[in-house]
Amino acid sequence: MEELVKERAAIPALCRIREHLLRLKALVDRQIREYPTPIAGCDAQFNYLLDERRRLAHDLNRLDAIEDETPGKQERALENFAKESDYAGEDFLS
Repeated sequence: MEELVKERAAIPALCRIREHLLRLKALVDRQIREYPTPIAGCDAQFNYLLDERRRLAHDLNRLDAIEDETPGKQERALENFAKESDYAGEDFLS
């Protein structure tokens, strides 16, 4: 029974992390859309925003892969994800 509770507990954490990443990505997307033109190829701030968007999309893809795992593997995968992500730390797991 305790294992079942632990397995189900991983899913709310996954939802919290996904919602957090989607909010961050929406913010970065809006900043990119509103960025003043013309954009120079060497514009460091714009390139930073593009990199942030790419890293957020990568983390969201990793969450998709975690969702496809069995509940027992989800918990371990989320723990690893929280340790490695720049955007979602271990505080999302509690």
